[in-house]
Amino acid sequence: MPKTWRGDDKSLSCMLLSDDGSLLVSGSDDGMICVWNLISLLDVENVESFPSPLHYSTEHKSAIAGLLTTSGISSPVLISSSLDGSCKVWDLVLGNLMHTLVYPPGITAVALHPKKQLIFSGSIDGRIFVNKLEIGLVEDYLVGAEDQSPVLKGHNGSVTALTFSESGLISASEDCTICIWDISSCEIIRRFNHQKGMHKCHCSRVYTPVALMQ
Repeated sequence: MPKTWRGDDKSLSCMLLSDDGSLLVSGSDDGMICVWNLISLLDVENVESFPSPLHYSTEHKSAIAGLLTTSGISSPVLISSSLDGSCKVWDLVLGNLMHTLVYPPGITAVALHPKKQLIFSGSIDGRIFVNKLEIGLVEDYLVGAEDQSPVLKGHNGSVTALTFSESGLISASEDCTICIWDISSCEIIRRFNHQKGMHKCHCSRVYTPVALMQ
């Protein structure tokens, strides 16, 4: 039997399952992030019950644009990006805010290098900021990220998606292009133009037409 519940008063912009499948994370247009116990959401014996999140946050002041998880020192870590121009690092289980990166433009997409623990934050002006992921801080640590790290420049429109493949970092943009980057040199390896429309994103995944990759 299907079950529905209200996650927020505003539209949901992102949803993400934790790596072990036990938690569901939702982000909304008003900046709220909720972490839900998936078992309680799927409790079919209490279809009429209204589940409460394990914890929630209103630290972001604008729409959530991206969510991802990674391993921390003691518990999983959640990374959120927002149009308020920030990326935040959370203890996924406890909900504690550990680290905040602040940028001048709104952040529209986020990806994490699978080995180097680098956060790549795509923005509304087409730039992609690169910062080291800081895990293990016991309290919120605010950083003005723009002046401390490399910036990838190559898009003329908002970055709509970021992900990693064997070829490197892949970015998509409202300028109707998809770029593959060499992150060591911060240079574009290959650019694909697709004038039929911009490429959309869904929680940091890139949906690329097969024809472009051939």
